[in-house]
Amino acid sequence: MENDKDKDLIETMLEIKKIYKRWNDIVDKTYQKQEDMKEDNKIFSNQTMEKDAEFRKKIEEFHKEFMKKGPHSREVTIEQGLELFEMYSIKLSQMKEIKEQIIKDQKLFDLNISKYDLLSEVEEKISFISKIYDIFKTYKTKMDELKTKLWKELNTKELKDLSEIVPKMVKKLRNKNYENEPQ
Repeated sequence: MENDKDKDLIETMLEIKKIYKRWNDIVDKTYQKQEDMKEDNKIFSNQTMEKDAEFRKKIEEFHKEFMKKGPHSREVTIEQGLELFEMYSIKLSQMKEIKEQIIKDQKLFDLNISKYDLLSEVEEKISFISKIYDIFKTYKTKMDELKTKLWKELNTKELKDLSEIVPKMVKKLRNKNYENEPQ
């Protein structure tokens, strides 16, 4: 009986020793894998830094173009501005996606996180002028709806509402504090 217990104990200890050896093998492989990946991490870190530098150039061009020819430019009519506003909003959205991916990569490889101030400046300006273009879009949509209606289909209440909605939106916009308008 005691001999059986000793045998069981020895088998258990041998099993524990095997598990311990396997664990050490896994730890050794992990360290080896980390060492092997150092070169890959360096390559990917460099690629991320290159992407960041290229993206900064694109942002600079985008910012310069936006400030010169954007929907807020003096040479642009309100209709042209609306088209430009929508185009620049889409471009901004695409650039923000790229920015988020680069920041994610920078975090992954323990690099300094970039700020992209010029992109933020464009985003602030677009956010500010969006209120103006929202008013214009509402007005334009309502006017286009009215253009297609026959005289007999016109509703005086609808006309009255239309004549009040745009001025209300403008008044609401004017009443807000715009000292913080992006320059």
